[in-house]
Amino acid sequence: MIKIEEIKKKINSLSMKDFNKLKDWIIEKDWHYWEKEIQNDSENGKLDFIIEEAQEGKTLVRKLYIMTFATNNDNVVSGNFVNQTMFISNPS
Repeated sequence: MIKIEEIKKKINSLSMKDFNKLKDWIIEKDWHYWEKEIQNDSENGKLDFIIEEAQEGKTLVRKLYIMTFATNNDNVVSGNFVNQTMFISNPS
């Protein structure tokens, strides 16, 4: 098996063109490993906290938005806030 020090020496001897090719390959390889890790973590529920945090944030934003319009706009009090808050649940 090749040792890291030997690999470093070989890398140092590369032309800039070959070094860039190697760098691009390493970056792609790193992304591949990272994507695989994210996929595994997702399948095992390790990322569920992100969804929970996003849902909590969405709820908080809605409450703050409604509170803001309830104090500044009589339409909210009369029940017309649904149309005004559509962009929160459907930003398109």
